[in-house]
Amino acid sequence: RRIQAPLPLDADLHMRLGADGGSVVATAKLGSWPVLSAELTSPGTIDSLDLMQRRCAGQVQVKDLPIEGLAGVIPGLLQGTGWISGKATVSGLIAAPEIAADLSITRGEFKITSEVPTITGVEGSMTLENGRIQLHEVRAGLGYSPARLKGAIELVGEGAPRFDLHLTGENLLLAQTRDLRLRAD
Repeated sequence: RRIQAPLPLDADLHMRLGADGGSVVATAKLGSWPVLSAELTSPGTIDSLDLMQRRCAGQVQVKDLPIEGLAGVIPGLLQGTGWISGKATVSGLIAAPEIAADLSITRGEFKITSEVPTITGVEGSMTLENGRIQLHEVRAGLGYSPARLKGAIELVGEGAPRFDLHLTGENLLLAQTRDLRLRAD
């Protein structure tokens, strides 16, 4: 999947291929602020084996990475703002890497559809492993009411994600149209 980032990131990418394997080191800055560092290695003799079928291992660290670029990447997300920080490890085949991460989000805002109000003030932590995002007591605002969210999101290939979430709060604005406001406790 191609990701288009509308952010003015200044990235450096260093790649080394040799008889003993290869490595990629990447760093990115937003202005003068470092937001990403990553290192990926693929040890062993490079032969006629398809590059995408090679094993790899590495790590990625993000600090206050703006998430504006997620709209269009995550199915169903119209707009997103805020910052993500955390660490991830990468292993497996280059063509289908396994990613495990511990991430936090701060000052997040998300717009899913025009009928659902913007989810504001998103703060919390999450883990990602085997295509499953586990939310741990994420705090947010929904229709000017405080809410707490926990549960899981399954990322299923190129299709829409599957949600198993538990939302708690009082007087939460769940949907709004010109003729209807739907609130719940």
